[in-house]
Amino acid sequence: RPTPAGDIVDSENSDAERQHAAGLMRINLTGEVCAQALYQGQGVTAHLPDTRSQMELAAEEEIDHLAW
Repeated sequence: RPTPAGDIVDSENSDAERQHAAGLMRINLTGEVCAQALYQGQGVTAHLPDTRSQMELAAEEEIDHLAW
C-alpha cells in the first residue's frame, strides 16, 4: 500500500533533532518487528478461523508500517 505520508514535505532539522528522530525510529522499528511477530504467532495458534484471519491481517498491517 502507498504510504499515508506521501504528501508531507520534509523540513530542515538540526543535527540534534535528526539524531533524536533517528533514535525514535529505532524504537519504532523494534516495536513494528515485535508486533508483526506477535500477531503472526497469535494467528498460528488461534483456534477460531475468524481470530486467525484477524491476526493475519494485523500482521500484514505491521509489515506495511515497517515498510513505510
